[in-house]
Amino acid sequence: MVQLQAAVQDVFDRSHIAAAYQPIVDMAYGEVVAVEALARWPRLSISPETAFSVAREAGRVDELDNACQRAALEGLRGSNLPPGFCVFVNVEPVGSVDALTERTTGPKLMAEITERALLRDPARLLRSVARMRDRGCGIALDDVGAVPDSLAMLPLLAPDVIKLDISLVQDGLTPTKLAF
Repeated sequence: MVQLQAAVQDVFDRSHIAAAYQPIVDMAYGEVVAVEALARWPRLSISPETAFSVAREAGRVDELDNACQRAALEGLRGSNLPPGFCVFVNVEPVGSVDALTERTTGPKLMAEITERALLRDPARLLRSVARMRDRGCGIALDDVGAVPDSLAMLPLLAPDVIKLDISLVQDGLTPTKLAF
């Protein structure tokens, strides 16, 4: 546990965080229409899930989330993305959105919020979503369907993009799977 805490402490040093960009492809045309920025720690042997889990336990998820957002935005500096190109940036439902809301130029940002913790602090989530929308960010929900109770938040969040949980599409999408 001590080694894990030391590794997570190293994660908080933004110089260890790097962004990897996963393409989002329009299947009808085979064209990359957006990218998703993913936080990675190439010099450390720790997964993002583990880092965020330990950060939550330590009460430092805002700090880590902000550092990951900043790394994603810094990785885009100097890129020649076409006009209207969209970058999805992962945001913790109860994390900070300071990095996203401070940015004023660059590609269209889509704050991608995982459904898995939407119900942890709904009031804070709604305030964060309002701030992001006010600053021009779109809202995407990830893992929709993983936690059926959180579907009640869909009308309140009014996401621009909904990404279904893999469990819904893994073996083909059926009406039964969509009947939460």
